[in-house]
Formats: sequence, C-alpha cells, structure tokens
Amino acid sequence: MEGLTLIWFDENIDLTEDTKQTAKMLRQCEQTPLNVYRGARLSSDELDRLKANEGKLISMNGFLSTSRSRKLALCLARKSTKRTDALPVLFHIQCDIKGESSDVIFADIAEMGDYPEEQDVLFDLGAAFRIESIIFDDKLNLWLIEMKATNEGAQIAQAYIELNKKDLDEGTVSVPIIFGRLLADMKLYEKSQYYFEKLLVDSTDEDAASVYHNIGRVQNFKGKYDQALESYTKSLEMKGICFPPIHVSTAATLEDIGGVYDSKGQYDRALEYYMKSLEMKEICLPSNHASTAVTLENIGGVYDSKGQYDQALEYYMKSFQMKEICFPPNHDKTAATLNNIGMIYGSKGQYDRALEYYIKSLEMKEICFPPNHASTADTLENIGDIYDSKGQHDRVPEYLESYMKFLETEEICLPSNHASTADTFNNIGLVYGSTGQYDRALKYFMKSLKMKEICLPPNHARTADTLNNIGLVYGSTGQYDRALEYYMKSLQMKEICFPPNHDRTAATLNNIGMVYGSKGQHDRALEYFMKSLEMKEICLPPNHDRTAATLENFGMVHRSMGEYDLALEYYMKSLKMKEICLPPNHDKTADTLNNIGVVYDLKGEYDLALEYYMKSLEMKEICLPPNHTSTADTLNNIGMVHRSKGECDRALEYYMKSLKMKEICLPLNHARTADTLNNIGLVYYSKSEYGRALEYYMKSLKMKEICLPPNHDRTADTLYNIGLAYQSKGEYGRALDFYRNGLNIYQ
Repeated sequence: MEGLTLIWFDENIDLTEDTKQTAKMLRQCEQTPLNVYRGARLSSDELDRLKANEGKLISMNGFLSTSRSRKLALCLARKSTKRTDALPVLFHIQCDIKGESSDVIFADIAEMGDYPEEQDVLFDLGAAFRIESIIFDDKLNLWLIEMKATNEGAQIAQAYIELNKKDLDEGTVSVPIIFGRLLADMKLYEKSQYYFEKLLVDSTDEDAASVYHNIGRVQNFKGKYDQALESYTKSLEMKGICFPPIHVSTAATLEDIGGVYDSKGQYDRALEYYMKSLEMKEICLPSNHASTAVTLENIGGVYDSKGQYDQALEYYMKSFQMKEICFPPNHDKTAATLNNIGMIYGSKGQYDRALEYYIKSLEMKEICFPPNHASTADTLENIGDIYDSKGQHDRVPEYLESYMKFLETEEICLPSNHASTADTFNNIGLVYGSTGQYDRALKYFMKSLKMKEICLPPNHARTADTLNNIGLVYGSTGQYDRALEYYMKSLQMKEICFPPNHDRTAATLNNIGMVYGSKGQHDRALEYFMKSLEMKEICLPPNHDRTAATLENFGMVHRSMGEYDLALEYYMKSLKMKEICLPPNHDKTADTLNNIGVVYDLKGEYDLALEYYMKSLEMKEICLPPNHTSTADTLNNIGMVHRSKGECDRALEYYMKSLKMKEICLPLNHARTADTLNNIGLVYYSKSEYGRALEYYMKSLKMKEICLPPNHDRTADTLYNIGLAYQSKGEYGRALDFYRNGLNIYQ
C-alpha cells in the first residue's frame, strides 16, 4: 500500500445490500462529474500530513459520508468544537463516474436517512481519492482541499491482496478483512480491533472464524497474549466445524497460536503448534509454498530464542531455499530470511558470515523497498551492530545516518506519537549507546518512552524494553540510582505483560543485579542474580549462553567480595557451559577465560593468571578482527600480571600494545584508554621514572575528566597516583593538592 495514506473520521455507517443496489442505479442515471463536499475540522498536524501527501492517494477508515450541498458542508466546517487546535476544512470531491472513477462504489442515501435534506452521498469502504490541491481560501476563511475519486484505490487494494494472500491462508480473502489487517500492519491496533469487532455483527460462522482469528492477531500485537489465545481458540473451534480436518485456514490459526506462545517465552509450546501447522501445510499446500516457508522461518526463530543456533540455521536455510523458488527475485520476504540467517551467524560469533547475509538482505531490500524504509533500516542497524562487535566503531555512524533519514520519512508520513516512530527513536538510542555516546542515547530513549506511553497500551513489552535501555545508559555512566529506578519500572511492567519465568524478565533481573554489584551492595546483587538464574533455568534449555552469563555475574560479585575460590567456581561453571553451547573460539568463551585469569591474578597466582589470559588472547585473535577492544583489554591484563611479577619491561610491552589498539578502535577520550594510560604510569612509577609516570597519569586524568561523570572513583584513583608521584619527587605541596582532590571524591 505504498503511497496510500489513511484519513480518519469518527463515524460508523452500515452499508446494506439495498444501498449497494442503489449505487448501481445511481451510476446509470447520474450526470458526470459528480461534485460532493465534506466539512471537517482538523488539527494543524493532520493538515500538515495531508499537505505532505499532495498529489498522492488517501483512503478513509470506513465508509465516507459526503453531501451534494456545499452550503451544508461549509456549516459543518465552521461549527465550533471543544478542540482549540482545530482548523476548518472543506473537502471538495469530484467523481467522474464514467471515467477514472468508474470502479468507485458510492450511493445516494438521502432518501434512506433521517435527514434527506442533507443530500448524503456515501462512498464505499476502500474508496481512494487523489489530493489535487490544498489552499487557504481567504474568502471562505478556511482550508479548501480539492480531491478526485480514482480507480487507483481498488487497484492498490487488489495489489495488496495479491501481495499478501499467500500469507493470509484464508482461502477466499475479503476486502473488509484485508482492510482490518492493514490497519493492524500500520500499528493502528485499537482502530483495527474496533473495526473487526464491528464485523462480528451478523457474520456467518465461517466469517466469524476469520474475524476472531484477526482479533487474536491484533491482541497479540498489543501484548494481550491471554486474550489473543482466547480469540484464536474460538477461531480454531469454529474452523473445526466449518472446514475439513486438514485445512490451510486451520493451519494458519495453529501457527498464530504458536506465535503467541513464542511471545510469551513458552518456546516448547510454540514449537508444538508451529510443528502442527507445518505438518498440515505440507499435506494441503503445494510443495515450496510461501506459507510453508513462513512456518519454517517461525520454527527457526524459536530455536534461535532457545539458543539452539544450529537448528535455527537449519530451518532458516530451508525457508530461504523455499522462498527462492516461490517468490520472484529480490522479494522482501526472502530478504527478511537472509537477515535472520545473518542474526544466527552473529550469535555464533561468525561475524564475517553474518555480514555476508546482512549485506545480501540489504541489497535486496534496497531494490524492493522505497528509500528510507523501516525494514531496510533494521538491517542497517544489524550491520552496525556487527561492526560494533568487530570493534570497527568508525563504521557505525554510516548506519546511524540511514536511521535518521528513515526517521524523517516516518515523521512526515505517520501520525504523531506512532509506535513505529517510537521504535525508531529507540533504535537510534541503541546505536548511540553502542558507540558510548550516552547523552545522545538517553535523549532518543526518552523520546521513545514518551511516545510509547501515549500510543501503546499500559504495561506493554516494548515500553518495558525502552525503560530497560534507559537503565543501561544510566548504569554505563555510573548513575546507579537512576539506573535502578528505570530497571525497576521495566521489571514491574514485564511481570505484568509477560508470563512467569520469562527470559526477558530474567534479563532485567540480571541487569538490576549488575547495578547493585557496581554499587558494592553485593548481597542485593547476589539476590537478583539468583532470581534471574532460577528463572533462566526454567525458561531456557540446559547449557544456554544467557544462563552462562548470569553464572559469570555470580563470579564477578564473589570476586568483588574477595571470595576468590567461589568466584572461580562460578566462572568455571560458566566456561563449561559456554564450551558446550557455543562454537569453538567464541569471543564470549574468551571473555570467561579472561575473567578466570583476573581471579588468579588477584590470588597472586600469576603463572595461572598468565595461562588463562594467554588462552583468552589466542582465542580473541582467532575470532575477533584486528584491533578489537576486547583483545586490547586482555593485553592490558597481561601487562598487569607482568607488573605484579616485577617484570616492568614486559608489562610496558603489553600495555603499549593495548594502548595502541585502543587508540585505533575506541572513540577519543574513552575511559578504557584512560585506564591503560594510568597503568603505564604505574609501571614508570615502579621503575622510579616519576616524570614519565606523571606524563601518563596526567593524560589519563585529562581523559577521565572528559569521559566520566564528575567525582568518579576512577578519576580519584588517578588523582591519588599523581599525588604519590609528586610526593616521591619531593614536591609535597603539589602532592597534597592532588591527594585532597582525590579524597574529596572518595568522601
């Protein structure tokens, strides 16, 4: 439906069979062109959206009532309302019933209504109009919008039906059902549900089965999963009566029930229904059918959620091969599967393969979608994520620019406070967050949150996700109390909108534990990690990498508490799990090896620390691109061990390698670069080269004062080191100044 804009009027009119017959009679005797009018009051935003679509098509949300009487329409336009922002507008519609409007259904219903003097003419559902011009008429003191009824609406509607009917699985597809689904696809969920509920009146059992199916679809989009299951179950029961045991329409409902369980995080139930749907489709549909390909893709998605990446890849590949047969080249559905295959390779740590499939998906989407399309933007974001994972942060802004262009398009074409625009704000925030630009990330997350609180139902999963993202930003900038505030809001919302023991709820519990750990409140951190772990052990399969991540967090807390043996115990459990569930030489496994090295370093067991650091380094040099931040961190840690062993020259060698790498792969003035500068200063201090030590300490301090929040404890550490260097040089006054500055922060 590209280029067709919907305009909303709050009215409900039933078009009866008698009225449709009247439309046929009217077409035979009416003079052409027919001129009709509609008076209305629109907000400035609504008027601006119409202006932006001048020369394009619009359609209405239902049947459009107009009048032959220009005078009556003018009165309606000028009629006062409670809205203070409303502008008077007169629509003038020309209908060439023997020419370009010949397929438009309309009827003179003046004699059928209670007020025949209003001379009502009713346009049917799906009628489309081209906006010819929009001007302000000084004489009438209102906006005049000239439009022409056109057959193009019917052509676009038919094209939309043809494009989507393979996905609909409903056999005979009616225009009213298509229209309601389109509203849902545009994320106008309340309008769509209201519309379908009106269709239930006087429906046959077969029609009602389809309507209930679509009500369930809308409820699923809204996050009302139990209500959706109820509606789908009604549909399934009716279809069991109306259709034979194995029918494509029944398979569609089974699949959508699977989709609800998927959204609820009940992956085994989801697989059960997806498999039932697949079995039915393989019997009643031809081989290599698009609908079967969709089910294969959904099964792949569940295996992805379960962390079973090889099975996910197997089903995504089956879906891709089928789509290449049943769809024309460069089809958006094929591009979507390529994108999903890229995501699996990304999860497996095979970043170059991931990029290969993302690029294929992007090239296909750029052919089949108009510029700045949402789906293209999603793949661009995924490519940016891969470059971020590869440590190539300089590539990320390219993809941010594409998101910005897409946002501009959305703000013109979509209503204000639209869910899709809110998602784009959220995604831009994620890109900024990935590059350490936390202030900008926060700005866009806040815009997204504000919009979602307006356009989505209360306690919606997508709102909870944005709250979680805001918590991540505050946590990353050391504002732990603010982080907790938003994580707690996200948790409360997820506990309402998700079923018990959902992995996304477990993720937020884990994040809360991380904040308490950063605050030094170790018991609270362990409490939330335990809640997260218990939940993950219920909702995820055994040996899942997200469970391993929480085990690793236990190790982090015990390490902070000085309980090194317990820390090692949890790190070793995490390592064992990752070696089972992840492919060899994975960067997440390398991170755990690095953390084990940290504990041995703290225990003073330097040879064991070096052993694990070296294993981590070797793995990272295989699985990560050159000059990666994670590799740089391990080089830094190896330098720390050599310094602890008194091997200052070896320490400097590794610190300098780390510094060089960080200066390439991290943004200017980054906290991790500052830490390595501080460490180099420590080595020079150990070598009694106090002047060189001060040189690196000062560089570190300058950088930390730029990139860290005021009064950060890591800044205080460097201030203390500077004081110590000045004291060793005998410059006691300067030493005292820096000691005091550091002490003020510690207090």
